[in-house]
Amino acid sequence: MPYFALRQRVHAALGLPAPLPLPMRVEDGESETRLMMWSIRELDYFYSRVGGSVTISQTEVPGALTVEVEVTLPEAPGPARIFTEWTPAEELHGFELPVVRAVAA
Repeated sequence: MPYFALRQRVHAALGLPAPLPLPMRVEDGESETRLMMWSIRELDYFYSRVGGSVTISQTEVPGALTVEVEVTLPEAPGPARIFTEWTPAEELHGFELPVVRAVAA
């Protein structure tokens, strides 16, 4: 699935207007099937609307984690991964968000 089509499907799932055609942020880990969200709260909102399976992994930055939701979006040819980096020490509220709690469930 082309990167822009992935962005369009994510915006539609969130009830947002069509996105601008911005370039893929490969240096941040984006790909044709992987899209970065700006914050843990934004990712949690996406998760609350769409669901999916959640994984958390370490990043190269000490103390930071990658929270990723794998989901199949409507009319998409396969699963997509939507992710964000989260630093728990700076955003303790994240432990209470359903997207983070889903990993422990």
